[in-house]
Amino acid sequence: MNIEELIVYYKEYKTKLSQFQLAQLEEQIWSSQKNVGWRRKWFADNFGGIQNDYEIRASIFSYGTVAKPIWERIEKGLSLYVAVQLMRDAKKKAIQEQKFLSMEVVQNIINEYDIARTTKPRGINRKAAVETSTIAKQLKIDIQTIAEKYMDSFPNIDEYELKQLKNELIESINSSIDLINRKIYRKNSSSKINNLHMKIGRTNFIQALDILGQVSLFLENKLI
Repeated sequence: MNIEELIVYYKEYKTKLSQFQLAQLEEQIWSSQKNVGWRRKWFADNFGGIQNDYEIRASIFSYGTVAKPIWERIEKGLSLYVAVQLMRDAKKKAIQEQKFLSMEVVQNIINEYDIARTTKPRGINRKAAVETSTIAKQLKIDIQTIAEKYMDSFPNIDEYELKQLKNELIESINSSIDLINRKIYRKNSSSKINNLHMKIGRTNFIQALDILGQVSLFLENKLI
């Protein structure tokens, strides 16, 4: 299949392919392009969709076969935003433990993420836990409201694209909150119970700033 046929195939079956299959085809297509500018923008301009999705698929694909557990988890509903962060965490963990990045390391990170999403923290002051949950929920609402007002101020974005961007932003924020919960879970698991409730407030504040930074970067990418 030559590049022209590959592009036709990609356009026709794009909505029916898995994220891994999309990444494979995008890699083949991109390798044939010369001097066309930013990868994510070129794909979005030529095939539609969201720029960040193309970039994230390429990033995960670059890890090779060790990313297999992540691709499998994506097909079960894991968002691309969380997936790429988990791969980065797996790489970081492998370096810290002086190991090669492997499917086992990646799967362990995924398992930690799943446990953090379903496990209620133990040994934590009940009031502090409720406050943590309330802050997270309110943070989502506040950031979504601010971001929507910000995007609504751009008159050159048509209604359909604006709706897509808003939906993607909401997914990105929710995914960020999930990642924060996982990080807090990991830190709490290795902390002394007596000091746990003192660390939660500070952690939430730092991570809230991190989310705001991610939203800012997200909006910047959308407006390129």
